[in-house]
Amino acid sequence: MKFKCLIVDDDERSSWLLKTILEEIEDIEVAGTASDGQKALEMAEDVQPDIVFMDIVMPGMNDMDASVKLKKGRQLPLVAFVSVYTDH
Repeated sequence: MKFKCLIVDDDERSSWLLKTILEEIEDIEVAGTASDGQKALEMAEDVQPDIVFMDIVMPGMNDMDASVKLKKGRQLPLVAFVSVYTDH
């Protein structure tokens, strides 16, 4: 079984790096990337990810607000919060 994942990060380099790493894992399918919380919610409707790798610091909708809104009447995907900042 492959787990579909969605990467949410406003830093293009971080998003690319995480995508590159995840694509090496046999049981992971990178179903999409989004650059902010609102785009993540829109993509999640179509993708229905099992796992969301979400940046902690993003413009607009923050990580917590976006992760709570991901549920929308279905089981919440596993959300892994990621950050390049060492103080988070």
